Amino acid sequence: MEMVMQNVIDIVQENLKSIEGWCSLEKATKLINCIADTKPDLCVEIGVFGGSSFIPQALAIKENGKGEIVGIDPWSNESTLEEMQDKANIDWWSSLDIDYVYKHFLANLEKFDIKGVSKIIKDKAENIYDQFEDNSIDLLHIDGNHSELLAYKDATLYLSKVKIGGYIFF
Repeated sequence: MEMVMQNVIDIVQENLKSIEGWCSLEKATKLINCIADTKPDLCVEIGVFGGSSFIPQALAIKENGKGEIVGIDPWSNESTLEEMQDKANIDWWSSLDIDYVYKHFLANLEKFDIKGVSKIIKDKAENIYDQFEDNSIDLLHIDGNHSELLAYKDATLYLSKVKIGGYIFF
């Protein structure tokens, strides 16, 4: 690992608990190291939520001095409930203030000064996959709706978009 990325890992470790989401430091570190090692031009994250995995990637891209990360998420309660079966999850996601999560995420883009390497698309991944050329994505992180059907749909729609030799994180 490059020493320069240790600074990014330290920033993430200090701030990860204050960022909405469920990304562990271990996963964030793996994403950061992959970006440090491969110097990608294009990373795409499906399912940004509060940015706990998006922000570490954007910080690594910024540290590289090249590349862009595109975050795709509809940020809507309706979308979070698609294909959901478990009552406890339905109750939690139904009552979540998703607008707060989205606004907090946007504030973190400013806080960490990563707007310049970030593009945000507020939509479902299935609606905009054709905006990406085949073999154009260096690193794809599929972390959207976790139902089997919708995760499979994201993987199927985006697989051809990933470069041969590229990386896919789930």
